[in-house]
Amino acid sequence: ITLGIIKSGSVVIQQISRSLEEKIALEKVSERLRTHLAEDNFESVQQTLFDMQCAKLKPDSYIIIDESSIFKPYAGKMEGISMVWDSSKKKAVPRYKLINIMGCVPDKDGYTLVPISSELHNEEEEDTRSQKTIDKINETTIKTDNKCIYVMDWGYDSRQYLEALSYINENQYVVRLCKTCGLRDVDDSTQKSFLDMCKTVKLKHEIKT
Repeated sequence: ITLGIIKSGSVVIQQISRSLEEKIALEKVSERLRTHLAEDNFESVQQTLFDMQCAKLKPDSYIIIDESSIFKPYAGKMEGISMVWDSSKKKAVPRYKLINIMGCVPDKDGYTLVPISSELHNEEEEDTRSQKTIDKINETTIKTDNKCIYVMDWGYDSRQYLEALSYINENQYVVRLCKTCGLRDVDDSTQKSFLDMCKTVKLKHEIKT
């Protein structure tokens, strides 16, 4: 199957079958490939790939978590697809959302990018999205012995994510926060605004603009 995908440049069964140029009927080849694809072994393959990629991460590597989209402008009814506003087209279009995890490993020439994971999620199921992401944070924390630094954009600044990073795993992380975000003081449990909390942090260096 992998050879057929590479040769055909397609994930369509019939095109993959044709590219293999076997001496039996095209329909027979397609039927065999469908049988193999029906076997529920993708999770084990995905886990093996995940473990291999995590093994490439070094201490102080960055683990970047971000989302992207696969737009399906001509889709009708497809499982898990959501209608999302596309500002470039000024209309809502159907799309799938992906949770992507990428490693950024320091080397002698700078950094090497290491793809770790990319999973579909249904935008309408926020709990599923959050839990999938936290599960991956927990997994990568274990696989890397908690020696990497997580980098996330806003949207990952909810209390659910910050508790997993700060208190459960004690990860090192950088998260872009919205200035209206509220944070709780560990000492007195009172909630303060992000800007007020920043003023309480003593830094050795300061960038003046």
